[in-house]
Amino acid sequence: MTPDPGRGPGDGRTPPDAVPPNSDQDSFAHSLKAIGWGFLGIRKRSGQAEDFAKIKPLHLVVIALLAVAVFVGGLIALVKLVAAP
Repeated sequence: MTPDPGRGPGDGRTPPDAVPPNSDQDSFAHSLKAIGWGFLGIRKRSGQAEDFAKIKPLHLVVIALLAVAVFVGGLIALVKLVAAP
């Protein structure tokens, strides 16, 4: 039995429905995950290296600013709720 020459491992072909590794959608989703782990302060070094390879800087900045705004807004709302007369 001979192997099919067009389907060998590492031939560089991807299925037609596969998302390219650095697509905007993949990068944005990966950025969300990285920011979430960053807020919790838990991340493996190998995961951090993977983040740097996959994340676009613009996505990282936008998501981080939005996450900080939501966090600060939540703290302000909590303080107003607790300190209300």
